Amino acid sequence: MVPPSNGEKMKKAISVISIGIVALSGCSAGQAAAPAPTPSPSRAGEARRLGEALIAAPKGMRVVYGPESGAFGSLKATKTGLAAMREATFDKPQCATAGQLDATRAKDAPTAVVSYASAKGSVTQALVILPDGMANLPQPLDPACSSYRATVNGTSVTYTTKRIKLPHLGDASQAFQTTANGVQIGSSAVRYRNVLMSLVVIGKVVNLGEQTRQAYARLSQVVK
Repeated sequence: MVPPSNGEKMKKAISVISIGIVALSGCSAGQAAAPAPTPSPSRAGEARRLGEALIAAPKGMRVVYGPESGAFGSLKATKTGLAAMREATFDKPQCATAGQLDATRAKDAPTAVVSYASAKGSVTQALVILPDGMANLPQPLDPACSSYRATVNGTSVTYTTKRIKLPHLGDASQAFQTTANGVQIGSSAVRYRNVLMSLVVIGKVVNLGEQTRQAYARLSQVVK
């Protein structure tokens, strides 16, 4: 077997840590979300309705994951995200979960996820109906996490993150742009009623504002 090149190792490291910045992707590094109970018919129906609000494939991209819907804690995306984060170590451990929701509280929340990719990058969207008392955005980014380093299987990547402005969308919104080894990782979160939309866009050049606007337009058309 041919060993992976340094470029392939770096690409995997960026991909693994990128999973961790999705607002819905997990809880504390090394902490497993509690098993989700079997959803009630009404909650299963809500998850399917969220699936109808997911974005279609952007031009030139193909689906690489999903669409998947169900209880947050039961989704393959949730389990994959937690496993990916366990592969990584951080020079600033608090940055491992920066900007994320508490997965233990959201474990049975109706959720829908899809991911698209091309040779130029990827787009991943997640929608979740937030539990009562949790209808807000993830906690703001710790200032110490404006720059941090993560190591995956011996390969280290330095991440530089800054907050960016979004057009006024929904009841509340926030967005960040992260640069890692020349790759841009744009992440946004928009709250619309009791639904939280998370979008992560990865590529050499990322137009996060416009892609977030289009995704929110779809959400607000379907969820009334």
